[in-house]
Amino acid sequence: VMESMRIADFGTVITGKTPSSKNPEHFGDDYPFVTPTDIGSGRIVRTRRGISEEGQAKFRRKILPRNSVCFVCIGATIGKICMTTERSLTNQQINSVVVDTERHSPFFVYYLLSTYAEKVKSVAGGAATPIVNKTSFENLEVEAPPLPTQRKIAAILSAYDDLIENNLLRIKI
Repeated sequence: VMESMRIADFGTVITGKTPSSKNPEHFGDDYPFVTPTDIGSGRIVRTRRGISEEGQAKFRRKILPRNSVCFVCIGATIGKICMTTERSLTNQQINSVVVDTERHSPFFVYYLLSTYAEKVKSVAGGAATPIVNKTSFENLEVEAPPLPTQRKIAAILSAYDDLIENNLLRIKI
């Protein structure tokens, strides 16, 4: 049985923030700093920049835990999506869902939202630069099955993703 719900019903939605370049001490190698250009075609993100312990302390309300789902909501790359593999910060172009794991599977939410790129683009406002604000993103209607079904779907899809990721690494080597 599918349940109609909003993206916000999966957990907490957090919009990222970019530390000011006037504070270089906020950047470092302690935590990944995710931007749209870091997000490729797979679930796993590899970042070019990071933030320091000091930056993490300054932006603690914007820090995402492991397995948060990051969704680009501004510009030509609306719909790019990834998951965090560790505590991370994103820039303001990304809305992330910190999934309530008692009620939903983070991996299922990732796969579900990856199918909603076109729907999210359709609610984008802004003449020159399309933008989906946090409220519009949170209120998007989606359909989801109960948690046991979410877990089964996520297990199957993530097994294939893991195989693809391993094969891509082998090809690089």
